[in-house]
Amino acid sequence: MKTSLTSSIKVSSLLACSLFFLAGCHDKMTAASPEASQPSSPAKEAWQETKATAKSAAAATRDAVSDAWEKSKDATFKQREMVREHMKAAEASLDAKIIEWNAKKDAAKEDAKPAIAAARKEVAEAREVLSQKINALDNATEETWNSVKAELNTAWQRMTSAAADLAAKLQS
Repeated sequence: MKTSLTSSIKVSSLLACSLFFLAGCHDKMTAASPEASQPSSPAKEAWQETKATAKSAAAATRDAVSDAWEKSKDATFKQREMVREHMKAAEASLDAKIIEWNAKKDAAKEDAKPAIAAARKEVAEAREVLSQKINALDNATEETWNSVKAELNTAWQRMTSAAADLAAKLQS
């Protein structure tokens, strides 16, 4: 399990760095992209590969985040460490998405910025509550396990809802 957690953390960290780099360089890369009319060139192929990698990284992050609760919701008290590991990996993936969203906020249309700011605030608050509920797993007892898990589920649902709302606002 340690290897799996270590691998998950490494992958999440790599995704976070990749997304941060790609999100921060989006305008520069878009402006410098090879022309579509050019014949195949190393630069054009590299550009296409970079776009595919970014899409793949985003999909992997989304999948890791959505899988965390699915893998954890039916866990028993004896499996609480596995739940914590899954949720910590999801937190790292969420942090990568938050970095990406923060980079996109400045490119939003002026009239959308207040709604985006409100959505970002909700994401930050939901993220904090989620972190508290994940940390509460450490103090759970066999008697309180179902209650702690239910609170974690509520925090998880709030976080995913806030994240979806922010992502939608950034797309418009």
